[in-house]
Amino acid sequence: MRKLKIDRQFVQEAVSQDSAQRLLGKIIEISQVMHMSALAEGVESVAQRDLLIGMGCDQFQGYLFARPMPPSMLHDWLRAR
Repeated sequence: MRKLKIDRQFVQEAVSQDSAQRLLGKIIEISQVMHMSALAEGVESVAQRDLLIGMGCDQFQGYLFARPMPPSMLHDWLRAR
C-alpha cells in the first residue's frame, strides 16, 4: 500500500494548536480519500499518538516507540517486545 508520510512538525503542533490539528486532520483525510496509509513521523508522546489514532492515522514512528538503532540491534529489540 502507498503511504502518505506526515512530517513531525505537523504532529508536534497539533497537540497544542487548533489550526494545526485541523490541518493534520485534513492531511489524514486526504490519505484516506487517495487510499493511502497515513504514516506520522516524530511521535514522541502518548497524547500525540492518541490524537493521531482518533483522527484515523494508521502508522507511526518516533521516539515513543524506539530510538534509532543499527540493524544489528533490531532483532534483539523486537524479540524483547
